Amino acid sequence: MLKNAVSAILIHNHTAADLTPSEADKDLTDRLIQVGRILHVPVLDHLIITTEDFLSLQHQGLMDELRKSLKWVQPYEIEERIRAEEARLRAEAVRVAREEGEREGEGIGMRKGLREGRKEGREMGREEGLQEGKKKGEEKGRKKERIEVARAALAEGMEIGMVARISGLAEGEVGKLVKR
Repeated sequence: MLKNAVSAILIHNHTAADLTPSEADKDLTDRLIQVGRILHVPVLDHLIITTEDFLSLQHQGLMDELRKSLKWVQPYEIEERIRAEEARLRAEAVRVAREEGEREGEGIGMRKGLREGRKEGREMGREEGLQEGKKKGEEKGRKKERIEVARAALAEGMEIGMVARISGLAEGEVGKLVKR
């Protein structure tokens, strides 16, 4: 790697006239993309050349496919990605659950207070309803969040056992998500 390189283009030759990238070519490109990420030097393209022609993996769409690949990504980076997605989903689920809980709680509290017909009864009912509604809503939200985290991890190709440990769901529940 040259000093101050801001990007890289990989080039190699095939002795035969066949320009089709081999699995080894794809693996090498995938690995070097990951090295580039670590060094903050993006790999822009991989060219395969012969004496008469060339093939650009970027123009073939293979570079985009390889950039999405998790084959050579370090496990800690996958875990960081999952944790970031999990935190985003958790925050969203808690927000939605809190809103649902507050609406549900207000409704419960209002009905209870009106039945008692007293100001004190209304205030107490509203508080109890809010707390109960928030609790139910947060529980629903946590469950939804765990399911969304599991779906995201499964979509990234993680194993059911690891997904179960990360999400807190039972392996059977994670297995059901795979079958859907």
